[in-house]
Amino acid sequence: MSRRSLPTLVAAAVATIASVAGAPGRIDAQTPAAPTLDDSCIVSILNRNIRVKPNGTWVLPNVPATFGQVRARVTCVRDGQTLAGESAPFTLTADGSVDVPPITLGATTPIPSAIAVT
Repeated sequence: MSRRSLPTLVAAAVATIASVAGAPGRIDAQTPAAPTLDDSCIVSILNRNIRVKPNGTWVLPNVPATFGQVRARVTCVRDGQTLAGESAPFTLTADGSVDVPPITLGATTPIPSAIAVT
């Protein structure tokens, strides 16, 4: 597989000032009880991982765009407690960047463990 076939996903998820209904790639930081992304969090897309910066931003390069819709999943460990979250499904763009939908911490969709073809 050539390097050109691995598109770049530049997902600058800024977890600072927008509401969940606001700009793509942002998490609700206006609700005081809502946890936000920080450097205690790891973002994963298609088994590629990156630590979130202290200001809530992250960029995950070189994610393949050949898998249909994907989710950005987040795991944060704070004060011995593990928090998980995810974005809504989105489609990666070959050789481009993507604005990731808002990431919410809380209940998550289970990751499929098997596929059966009948």
